[in-house]
Amino acid sequence: MKTDAMVAFMAFSTNPFKPVPQFGLATFFVGTGCHHFIKPSFYIDIMSSYLPMHMELVYVSDSFEVLGGLRVFIEFVRGFAGIGLIALLVAVFR
Repeated sequence: MKTDAMVAFMAFSTNPFKPVPQFGLATFFVGTGCHHFIKPSFYIDIMSSYLPMHMELVYVSDSFEVLGGLRVFIEFVRGFAGIGLIALLVAVFR
């Protein structure tokens, strides 16, 4: 008979590095999002000229980056966070 502690240990021991990519992804998006707030002029300079309200768009994309990065840690919304981050990347780099 296996106890909960034994099951948890066995699950961890089979793949101890599973949270590493999630942590890296979250750190990347949260860090980049925070950099938008610290130095928005860098991101405004690389925006296309046909887009209006450059400062507002930088802050909107920043907010979604930070929220998406934080939601990677929450298991039941991780899939939606991934879809949202992919949509954000497509919107920004198209």
